[in-house]
Amino acid sequence: MEGTINTNNRKLNNLINGPRNFTGEFKNNKGEIMTSGAQVEASAKFWLRQFEVAFKAQFMDEDIEKYWNKLDNLKQQQDETVEQVSTRFRALLNLVGDKDIPEREKVRRYLHTIHSNIARDIVKKEGKPSLLSAAILTAKQVESANLEFSNGNLYNNKVMESSTKINSEETESDNASVHSQLSVIGELTKEIEQLKICIVEMQQHRQGNNSNNGTLRPNNCTS
Repeated sequence: MEGTINTNNRKLNNLINGPRNFTGEFKNNKGEIMTSGAQVEASAKFWLRQFEVAFKAQFMDEDIEKYWNKLDNLKQQQDETVEQVSTRFRALLNLVGDKDIPEREKVRRYLHTIHSNIARDIVKKEGKPSLLSAAILTAKQVESANLEFSNGNLYNNKVMESSTKINSEETESDNASVHSQLSVIGELTKEIEQLKICIVEMQQHRQGNNSNNGTLRPNNCTS
C-alpha cells in the first residue's frame, strides 16, 4: 500500500511540476510538428485525466469505496419514482468516476437498481439497452404506462398480492380457531348428554329401590 502511495505521489508531482518549458509544439511518431488546436486540446484532456486518476487514487480511496458500496446496494424504494432513483444512481456514478465504467456495466447496474417488474418490461420491450440514457428513458415510459393502467398506483398488483396473502393467512387462522371451538363444543355436548343420562338413570335407580324394598340395582354413572 505504501509503495502505491509513493508511486502516486511521484505521478502527481510529475503532473504538477512538469513540463517546465513548453514551446506549444507537439510531434507525431514521424517527428512532424503538430500545432493544431485539436492536438493541444487532446493533450490537455489527457493530462487532466491522468491528474484525476492520480489524485483520486491518493486522496479519495476510502470515499470511493464508500460510494461504490452505496451504488452496489442502491435499490428503488416502494414509494420512489424512476426519476428519483435515476438521479441518485447518476450521482453515485459520478462520485465513483462514471467515465471509467463501461456503458453496458452502467446499464446492468441500473436494471438491478430499479424495480424488477420495470426492468423486465424494459428488456421485454426492446431488449437490454446499450446506453444508460436509453435505459432510463424506457424505464420512465414503462412507469408512466403502468401508472396509467393502475389508477395512479404503480404497485397495485403488489399491494393486492400482499393483501390476498394476509387475508388467506387470516382465513386459515380463523378456520383453525373455529375448528378448535367446534371440537370443544362437541366434547362439552357429549359430556352434558352423558350427564343427563346419568341423572335419569339415578332417578330410575332411586325409584326402583323404593319399589323393591331396598334391593340395589347397578348404577352405570358411578365412577
